[in-house]
Amino acid sequence: MRAFIAVDLPDNIKEEIYNISKDLKAFGKIVEKDNIHITLAFLGDIKDSLIEDLYKRLLDNLSSFKSFSISIDGFSSFNSRVYFFNAHSEELNRIYASIESILIDMKLDRYLDKEFRAHITVLRAKKRLMLNESKLAELSSYKRSFLCSYVSIKESRLRSNGPLYTDIYKIYLKS
Repeated sequence: MRAFIAVDLPDNIKEEIYNISKDLKAFGKIVEKDNIHITLAFLGDIKDSLIEDLYKRLLDNLSSFKSFSISIDGFSSFNSRVYFFNAHSEELNRIYASIESILIDMKLDRYLDKEFRAHITVLRAKKRLMLNESKLAELSSYKRSFLCSYVSIKESRLRSNGPLYTDIYKIYLKS
């Protein structure tokens, strides 16, 4: 199964992000509202038995963390092709470090980024893109924060009309 570890956003924030991003559709593939999230680690194709083991390890490790706030502030891109909102939280960085350690131990670290940068992808452009100043200013001015109370292991099914993400497990944090 193709899987990843993520933080979900509240529905109202997904709705807002989708609405201010949807006019970027002319430039490439926008992320559907239901698929908006923060990826902590992409796992690729992974055996079901490893998913079960990963869940147990994450449950042991992450359940000691308390719910925490994540701030959304600023808009940026990777190579002018992948556009995203920045997400900030020291606690999220600590959770990522715990996940990274588990994935390295399980030898599931082949897709880990060299440096974690929490973000919410909204557009994958067909070619390098330079947004006009007014659109960039509008997107950059979006600021919100939300409470993160769980981390999910999700399945990603690729379909012709876009990916379908389904929760496999949720690891709840202390309230």
